[in-house]
Amino acid sequence: AENIVVPNGVNSIQLGLFSGLNTGGFLVGVTPDTLPTASGNVAYKAPGADVKTITVQSVAEIEPFTFARMAELTTAYINGATTIGNYAFDECQNLTSAEIGPATTTLGLRPFSGCDKLTEVNFPGNDLFVAEDGIIYGVEAGTDAESGEATKIKRKIIECLEGRGSTVGSR
Repeated sequence: AENIVVPNGVNSIQLGLFSGLNTGGFLVGVTPDTLPTASGNVAYKAPGADVKTITVQSVAEIEPFTFARMAELTTAYINGATTIGNYAFDECQNLTSAEIGPATTTLGLRPFSGCDKLTEVNFPGNDLFVAEDGIIYGVEAGTDAESGEATKIKRKIIECLEGRGSTVGSR
């Protein structure tokens, strides 16, 4: 299937369904002492490798590595998940567009690691995260010191997207 929509009412995704990996980044059913991570396995192909678009509407938590190594994935819409785990989209090398809805309150470690073509992530209606110049920040409400207007204050860097190129620093 090229386009997958996980409909409202579905509250979890089976471990390894799309990536074939467990939450530690190892192939499902294989222990770390018997096989290296999938990234070290040249012949590895994720079960969801042919999916181009994924839309998640009500899954509460996107576990670590849930969509990792989906080679053809270009677009991800996550609306309803409160948590997106570590390396959730690891090595999705063709991912160019990601949108994270307002329900997301937690982003794990480098959720878009290895997504070389992803330059920005959109957070419509989400007051906890913002992406600027290819950097995802955790933010909180505040007041601009000069204008006195309400603003989002960047408090934590979540990830520097690899697709942002050689740009260094932020505004």
